[in-house]
Amino acid sequence: MKIGILGAALSHPAAFARAIRELRIAEVSGIWSSEEDQGRRDRFAAELGLEIFQSAEQAIDRSDALLVTTATNEHMSFALLALSRHKPVFVDKPLATNLADASTIVEAARLNDAALMSCSIRRYTPPFVSIAEQVRSGGAGRPIQAVRFEPHGVSPGDWQDRVVTSGGFIFNFGIHVVDTLQLVLGPKAAEVHVFADKIEFKEVESHDTAVLTVRFANGAVGIGQVVGAMHPNEHIATAPSLCVFCTQNSYTARLDENQAFEYTGRRLGVSPYYFLLSGVHDTMKAFIRMVETGEPAIPHGEMLEVVRILEAARTSAAERRPVVLDGS
Repeated sequence: MKIGILGAALSHPAAFARAIRELRIAEVSGIWSSEEDQGRRDRFAAELGLEIFQSAEQAIDRSDALLVTTATNEHMSFALLALSRHKPVFVDKPLATNLADASTIVEAARLNDAALMSCSIRRYTPPFVSIAEQVRSGGAGRPIQAVRFEPHGVSPGDWQDRVVTSGGFIFNFGIHVVDTLQLVLGPKAAEVHVFADKIEFKEVESHDTAVLTVRFANGAVGIGQVVGAMHPNEHIATAPSLCVFCTQNSYTARLDENQAFEYTGRRLGVSPYYFLLSGVHDTMKAFIRMVETGEPAIPHGEMLEVVRILEAARTSAAERRPVVLDGS
């Protein structure tokens, strides 16, 4: 099976390609990108020994399935191009910058009978998945609350900072917490309330930190803490975490890059196991499994619900009010 890559807007295509190779589950056929991202594309191609396709159409025609890793506002056009050729597609997070475009992508997958998957890698982070399985089994009683923390650096002026290209901080980085919270407590949300601000980087377009509170239809409350007020070019240790409280038990997981830190927070090296636990490998395994079996990795409705939550979160932050979701 040959997997083609469309876009090099960020580091994810290299991480996905490495994971596919390390797992030996498919062949990465090559990469295409727009002129804007050719420097990053060329670096990935040289590092990984990838063929550089001359057009998106060539990448699609010479691949059995595609990874769409362009800027988010371009996800729809390239996903539709691949889906129209009945090719299975993984769309990098988030699926789109708004619910209307996300719905269009999902409908195209349905009309063309083509497999579609989109998510944050945190949806497949092994420690978080283990907790979700325990909660969903009912063995811990009814879920009451979950707290999900995701640290991230923001680069002011970068495409991931701009609302028009990434959907803004809440969309682009908030999906990491929303995907996990939905997996543990969801799938349907009833109300969203967000507090967001520019704490450290006053020049960012949208925000550099946010706290998302999501009340799900079953009454459970998820709290997502997204911290972008960090200096991405400095060696700051990050530790994404999840803590879930149920009526009969509680669970917690912390994904450290390494267990050894200075008091300053600087990480002392990066454990090789961190990348195996990050979710990249398991995300690609789920995608390839979907391509091979034709069975959806994530229900389309759940993917759309994540975007609906993110859209409500962005509105909540902008209007400084809770947003009640219709049909929950």
